[in-house]
Amino acid sequence: MTLLQQQPTLTLLNTEALPYKELLAAIQLYYDIQRYRIGGSNRHKAILKAAMTATRLATAVEQLKQVEDNLAKAIAAAIKDHPLAVWPMQQRGVGPVLTAALIVSGLDPLIDKPSGWWRYAGVGVVDGKNQRKRAGQKITYNMFLNRTLFVITTSWLKTGGFYAYLYYNFKRQSEVQRPDLPNIPCRRCEGTGSYHELPCAWCRGLGYVGAAMHHHLRASMLVQRVFLTHLQAKWREALGLPPPRLPYITDVDQLALARQEQIAPHEYIAPPEEDNAYDRLASERRSQQMREAHAKRASTGQHIRNRRASQ
Repeated sequence: MTLLQQQPTLTLLNTEALPYKELLAAIQLYYDIQRYRIGGSNRHKAILKAAMTATRLATAVEQLKQVEDNLAKAIAAAIKDHPLAVWPMQQRGVGPVLTAALIVSGLDPLIDKPSGWWRYAGVGVVDGKNQRKRAGQKITYNMFLNRTLFVITTSWLKTGGFYAYLYYNFKRQSEVQRPDLPNIPCRRCEGTGSYHELPCAWCRGLGYVGAAMHHHLRASMLVQRVFLTHLQAKWREALGLPPPRLPYITDVDQLALARQEQIAPHEYIAPPEEDNAYDRLASERRSQQMREAHAKRASTGQHIRNRRASQ
């Protein structure tokens, strides 16, 4: 039995005991309501765009929004006394619902190996290969936690901060190290171009994705590893446990220099002291990559036009 399972209940609105399974169900219900609210809002906007009115639909969307907000408040109240509730919400892009999702995901703070958390979240290495869904093979990670990390990473890219800065650095390193990366099979449709008898939305039915997707996925994986390492250290610190083991080689004086090896940038990065200090750096890195991508698209378009003119 893990330390997480030994804590039987949390408090919901200070009046009712909320078991972890119920908190997990509340989070999943929150996402279900959010999905329906967004779908209804998009339909309402489409009707308004056609110069028509949809008062009843607008009322229904507003009611869903109120239910969504009330459920988020209940989830926030349920975790306010948890030892892990403080640090994640201090990071840009992580709110009470995502923090609660991390708490109930099954991460065990008694495990002191960062690589164990990585494998549990689906961003580690199993049998020498990165974890992902493979046809005919059993999934080796927690899909709920993996999805939560995906949402958190998306939020970082929207809000900036320390982890967004790391993401753009990792992406730039991947682009420099693999400049001539060929197209790779789509991970969602396994290269078939169809998913559930429909054209795959990831590769647009082509069966492969470009090198840009590979750089994005690699940067996302590395920044998620860093975040999990920080989360593990902060959780154990909040519980009064000794610090976790550092990932691989981190003692530069005794190990790295003796073996003439260099520490990979993602093997250990200290948690941020002030997240706001990285907003400008992340914005500059994002703007630089957007300019480079625009220049590359313009160059490709000009090449196609020249080839058509020569024909």
